[in-house]
Amino acid sequence: MVMVARFMPDGALQQFVNIILGCGYYAGFHSSSLQATPGKKVFGIKVTDHDGGRIGIGRAVGRYFAAWLSFAVLGVGFLLAAFTRKRQALHDLICSTLVVNGSAQPSGVVAGGGVIPVTAGVWVVAIMFIVLAAVGGILAGISTPGYQGYTLRAKVADVIGALYADHARSRFDLTPLDAAALADPDTQVKLAFVYAALANSREVHVHQMRGAVGNKIFVSPDGHSEAVYDEHGKLVTDCVNMASYNYFRPDREPLEHFIVDTLPWIESGNCMTDPTSRTERINAYLRDFRNGAIDAFNDRPTPLPDNLRFNGKGQAEAAAFFLKALIDTPAQEMLMLYTDSATSADFERFFSKFSRAFSRICRDGG
Repeated sequence: MVMVARFMPDGALQQFVNIILGCGYYAGFHSSSLQATPGKKVFGIKVTDHDGGRIGIGRAVGRYFAAWLSFAVLGVGFLLAAFTRKRQALHDLICSTLVVNGSAQPSGVVAGGGVIPVTAGVWVVAIMFIVLAAVGGILAGISTPGYQGYTLRAKVADVIGALYADHARSRFDLTPLDAAALADPDTQVKLAFVYAALANSREVHVHQMRGAVGNKIFVSPDGHSEAVYDEHGKLVTDCVNMASYNYFRPDREPLEHFIVDTLPWIESGNCMTDPTSRTERINAYLRDFRNGAIDAFNDRPTPLPDNLRFNGKGQAEAAAFFLKALIDTPAQEMLMLYTDSATSADFERFFSKFSRAFSRICRDGG
């Protein structure tokens, strides 16, 4: 310890000791025969692997440090447990661990049992945890270099994309597209339109809800951060029209952006107390998508990007979502809208049919 202290700045030794003690406490208990810290024991839960067995010390240490990622981005890594099938937080997904009922047997865990239900109490604890993490994140942001935050958020975005894609498959009864489906000519026509329309959509009306038509929206050059100002130049912070962080760029990663950034907002709003209804949010989004669709049809039909790959971050699910909304629209009808002979009435008929299908999927889940 003396040698370590010689090469550490003031206060670093204490931080180092705290990390070692914390790691020893959590990793030691989680890999012990108890499979739980005393706190977890009180709540009747324990940590296991996917076979319901005790995890080793190496995995327990990894889980301790992976939990730091769950603290990042305002603690959203812990909230993910409410949306995953096996109630896994971000660090559980990274380390292939589960938190299950203390009485769960290995055979029951393998069969899918022992999952902790998401009760009102769980939500209260999660919200409190995120509030604390948010305060800590703001304080940490004062001294943490910006590039570290962007790198970390990019990694978290990939995980969140995979998690919400899993939720979307179940919630909206989606069959994700694969390479074989993508080879179908009609599918290519429809998906090329969707990709172009999403990439051309500008999120304006979603920040001008309930009559706030004077709101102006600004997006950072990297496409991730937003700011909304009202007609008097005041920053908008209310849940109805506030800005948000884009995990994926709308113009360069439109499919991922829809499934990770847009669809959760349509379902739940900007915050827990968002007063807008799902119908209001759907209508606002469709107004923005309509403008993107007009831009897409005013251009020539463009093929899908050569580098488009369904890599598990929500692209396949977003494609399936929009193809479901376009299932009753023939590809030839859409190709006609690119021609000079297409009229405004033709477009309105198309978009009205699409809007009804899109709204039904958002409301009813299929």
